[in-house]
Amino acid sequence: MRRISLPSIAGSSSSLASGESLTEACGVIGEPGDIAFFAAGRIKKIAASGGPTQNVCNAPNLAGGTWNRADWGDYLAFKWFEMDGGPKPVQRPHPPFLIGGTRERVVRLAAREGDIVGLDLRSEGEAILDAFEARTDVRIGWIRDEAGDRFGRLDINVLRTLGSLAITDQPLKVAAEVARELTAETGVPIDPRDVLESPFSLIGSVPELVDKLRRLRQRWGINSFLVGWFGDAGLRDFAPVVEQLAGT
Repeated sequence: MRRISLPSIAGSSSSLASGESLTEACGVIGEPGDIAFFAAGRIKKIAASGGPTQNVCNAPNLAGGTWNRADWGDYLAFKWFEMDGGPKPVQRPHPPFLIGGTRERVVRLAAREGDIVGLDLRSEGEAILDAFEARTDVRIGWIRDEAGDRFGRLDINVLRTLGSLAITDQPLKVAAEVARELTAETGVPIDPRDVLESPFSLIGSVPELVDKLRRLRQRWGINSFLVGWFGDAGLRDFAPVVEQLAGT
């Protein structure tokens, strides 16, 4: 999926042909801040003010392209070209699409259009509360509302963003340090126990983390985790968690 922030985009139900701009093909008009993306043979958009996904125009042969600013405050022209790239994906008809973000509009978009919904965090002030139980209930509610019958087929992904990956027999001590850092950074009092229970932290012993990840899946449907990055301390220690959860 190609998702691009446009200064202005809207449109009709016409088709985009090779070398045409969006205005030529779709009668592009709209408001700054609209979000456009390519999916299922169509260019689609969500208005800056929110609301449902709208079809801009058909693009059944679209394989790639570039977006170029034509004029300040005007549209971005889109030119496409045929491309037979490789290696070919194993998944059919295509690899799963991941759409992720922090705010309601993008999370709802992901639930409607994506195969994997990525939940991220903002750490400015009270936005950090998205990491904890009450706000997670709300955000998963957005996904359930928008996905409807598709909810059970979605993967819901979170990033480990609260503290470091820590395999430890003193999880509360580690979580207390993370809580102190978050409180200092955001000005919001954070309870270490909330850090431990957050979907965005991985702090605990191997059995504790196995149990936690199962509970997150059962309660919220969260079944995909970005545990860390290459070279992160603790990745090797986390391997037994993966082994115990594999295939379950």
